[in-house]
Formats: sequence, C-alpha cells, structure tokens
Amino acid sequence: MGIFNFKSLNYNSVFLFKSLLISRREKKNRRKIKYLSKYLYAINNELSLETSDKYNNPIWQLWLQGKENMPPIVKFCTESIIKQNPDRNIILVTNKNLSEYVTLPEHIIKKYNKGIISHTHYSDIIRLFLLCKYGGTWIDSTVYMTDKMPKFILESEFFVPKDLTASLITPKTTLEQFIILNNKMNFGAFNNSISFIHSKSNNELLKKSLKIIIEYWKYENKPIDYLFFSYILTMVIFSKEEYKEIFIKAPYKLTTVEYGCLQGCLYEPFNKELFETIKTLTPIHKLVYKNQDKNIYKDSFFNYFISQLGNKEDNTDEENLQCLYKKQL
Repeated sequence: MGIFNFKSLNYNSVFLFKSLLISRREKKNRRKIKYLSKYLYAINNELSLETSDKYNNPIWQLWLQGKENMPPIVKFCTESIIKQNPDRNIILVTNKNLSEYVTLPEHIIKKYNKGIISHTHYSDIIRLFLLCKYGGTWIDSTVYMTDKMPKFILESEFFVPKDLTASLITPKTTLEQFIILNNKMNFGAFNNSISFIHSKSNNELLKKSLKIIIEYWKYENKPIDYLFFSYILTMVIFSKEEYKEIFIKAPYKLTTVEYGCLQGCLYEPFNKELFETIKTLTPIHKLVYKNQDKNIYKDSFFNYFISQLGNKEDNTDEENLQCLYKKQL
C-alpha cells in the first residue's frame, strides 16, 4: 500500500476528513462520559474528611520520591514557587509525609502499590483530598512562576485554567452541547488544566469529583482516559445547575493557551525576546520534565532554565533558595 498523499486532497476532501475525525472523537467522548455516568450516584456518598484551616491557605506540591530525587527542571520550578510566593506556606508532599496530611482509602493505596493506579492518577486523588480538606493552591511540580500570584486567583473560591470551550459554557449549556462544541473547537479531549487548582476547602466540584473517583477505583483497574479527572470534573459540572454556576464563576483570565505557551518552546533555542513576551501573557507556566531526549538544542529554553538553578538575582532570600521549601510542617 502506498503512502497516503495529503497534498492530493482538495479542500472539500480535507474538510470531510477532519469532520470524520471530529465525529469519531465526539462518539468516543460520549462513550466515556456515558460509562463514567454509572458512577455519578457516588456524589451522594459519605466522605469522612473534616475541613481544616491549620495551614492557612497553603500551596501544595507533590514529589513522592522526595525533594532530593527531583530532576533539575523540577527543582528549577519549585525554586520559582518559593521565590514568587514569599508569604505563602509551601508544603511538599512525599511518600514519607503523605499520611500526616490525609488518609487515603485502603483500596486506593493497594491499587497504587500494585501499579494498577498510575503515579499520575494517584496524584489526582491526593490533590483532591488535600484541597477538599485544607483548601489552598495545588501547583504541579513542573509549573514555573515568573511573577507573583495574580490577585484574581487568590480571591477566587475556585479556579482552574480554562480552555476556550470551557469559557463558553453558560447556564443553559447542556453536556451534549459542550461535547459537540469542545470537539469542533479543540479537536480533542476535554482540556481544562488540573495541574493548577486554587479553591477553598470543601469545594463542591472537587468533593463530588473525589467521591466519584474513589468509587470508580473500587471496581475498575484502569482509567477510562489519561485525562480521567478532567472527564469526571466535566461530568460533575453538568450534573447540577449550582455546580455549573461554580465553574462559570471561575475567572477566565488565565487560559490553557497562555498557561502552556512556554511548554511549546521548551526544547527550542532560547530567545530572550520571545521569553519576555510570554511572561507578559501570564506569570504561571506549565512545563514538562519528560521527553528530555527531544532537547536537541544546547541553547534551548530548557537548558537556560537549568542554568538558573540557585540563581540569587533580585536579592531573593538565600536561605529560601538553598532549601526547596521554606516550611515543612
């Protein structure tokens, strides 16, 4: 069979081809939501999780192996969190201290230890427990900050970076309409970033999502999708009008576009002008630590960032930069 020649397609053929792909994505997303919906009853389950203000609006980060085992890009990112949030209590959660903050269900721990629940989806569960109990800001260990936390985030009851489709949700939008709109505009799966979440404790969206995830893993041995949490959060949002309102009220001032912009050029040659432009778009940037074999440029953004490890410019407190976290309770 010969190689398919896309150049031979006319405009109508390309349009039809893309329409078919979108249609397939829509059907897959409907199937996933339909499958997950059988666990929707779990939003009414009891959840033994008392709220606490013990840590006073903390920033939560996670590196299960401990800070001594962080890759360089993760160390670089965590240093930036300390530098830009001098007044916040920053807590690093590891395998050693996890039980000091939350108690996970036994079936979750067993399936994680057996490798059934991946590190990624285990992290999803941990962030939900922490935010539901204590509130604060969850920041993935590969999030880099170039300026202080925006005021609109700190003043929000709930915040996640939204994609374009999510920003168009209105009180009248149905789940079916959202699925169609999402696939036509994003050409892919649901994409509200959950690597950065700010919320008050006992947030209904997060608490209901957590209940469903706990119930799901009682009976399932693999996630329905890599963006498992995002699908469940979407389902919860549309399950009740008041939940949709909570999501709609979340500010649309930091989108997944700006949030992921720096990640797109991480392995490209460093360009100071481009870097300064991106920093004007947002002070919060999602990076990655995987696929570093793609780092083919010695003068890449990635290598530039690594070279800044421990940099004491701007008279940042030296003690804060020498340790990754200023407070470990």
